[in-house]
Parts: sequence; structure tokens; C-alpha cells
Amino acid sequence: MVAYTAVSEMVAETGEQFNDIVAEAKAEIAHPTKAKPSN
Repeated sequence: MVAYTAVSEMVAETGEQFNDIVAEAKAEIAHPTKAKPSN
């Protein structure tokens, strides 16, 4: 059970990062002239 919880948390964090990447990509597509430098 402990391993399952650890994996679930890891997947949740990866999902959040993925959502951030998707949001940034959509923003760049919507406003190509306002492309901000990546971190």
C-alpha cells in the first residue's frame, strides 16, 4: 500500500507539471508574438 501511495503522489505531480506545459503551449499558440522566455 505504501508503494501505491508513493506512485499515486508521483503521478499527481507529473500530471500537474504536464498541465502547466500544456497551458504554456496553448498560450504560445494563442499569442505567438508574446512568447515569453522559458524558465
